Amino acid sequence: DDDSLNQYLNQFFSKERQRRVDFPNSTGEAAPFDILMISICSLAWDDMNIAGVSNHPFMSQFDIIFDQFNSATSYSGPALLRLTRASCGQPSHDALYQPADSQCKLFENLKALGYDEALMMNHDGVFNSLLQRTRIYGGIDAPLVSQEGLTVSQKAFAGSPVTRDLELLQRWWAGRQDSTQPVFALYNSASLHDGNRIMNSERVFGTESYVLRIRRLFDDLNQFMEQLKSSGRNVMVILIPEHGGGLRGDK
Repeated sequence: DDDSLNQYLNQFFSKERQRRVDFPNSTGEAAPFDILMISICSLAWDDMNIAGVSNHPFMSQFDIIFDQFNSATSYSGPALLRLTRASCGQPSHDALYQPADSQCKLFENLKALGYDEALMMNHDGVFNSLLQRTRIYGGIDAPLVSQEGLTVSQKAFAGSPVTRDLELLQRWWAGRQDSTQPVFALYNSASLHDGNRIMNSERVFGTESYVLRIRRLFDDLNQFMEQLKSSGRNVMVILIPEHGGGLRGDK
């Protein structure tokens, strides 16, 4: 009944409030390395299976894969906030939009260890105030990497431009070469968002559109990973889906 379910839920959040990731005071003698966190909207194992990309070469690039993964949310805004506040346990949805202790904010934890920040989105971040809320509640101060002059590969469901993933990542990487300071970069891609239209293929919809878009996305990310490896720099790449695309639907 409601009482027992709410009791269970409250116990869960009470336990989660006690959880913290304890970061070291310094990186010591460890070799410096960058961290690139790629957050992708509308991606799940089931979506990948339907689209036929589960065995794409991109997926073989990773040393560790969690194959039973739940992002604990079903929408992009709260998914990004949970990611940026991953140094503490899971808060309730409402608590995501309240001030949080700096110890809970991943960007601030890494900044204290000497990391510079970088923020990229291949969309404008305006819908649902995604960019603004990520800054306010996620503790990110870095300017957004410019999309000016890049190829517009899609039109978002709201009509705004979505740029090519590879071009934006390459732009950030080219600028990143100017600094020897380690960088923590967050890249958010909306290339798989429901309702997007592929440029010059506006009449392609549904699963057919998703298949084309995810194959291009994985091709782009795979090419970028090869570029990172050939650079000789130490980079930890972490891929995290915001939530699934629900491509299969239900009854």
